[in-house]
Amino acid sequence: MARMKFLCDVERCIDCSGCVVACKEGNHVPVGINRRRVVTLNEGKPG
Repeated sequence: MARMKFLCDVERCIDCSGCVVACKEGNHVPVGINRRRVVTLNEGKPG
């Protein structure tokens, strides 16, 4: 399975997990299966 990453603007992200919900709804993913997971690295510091 291919792994994909996405970048977000840490100045605007409020850690609400709305992107996870939008991905599930947009791709009609069944309940109990997650296609996207948000992981914060280095406490959100760029670099």
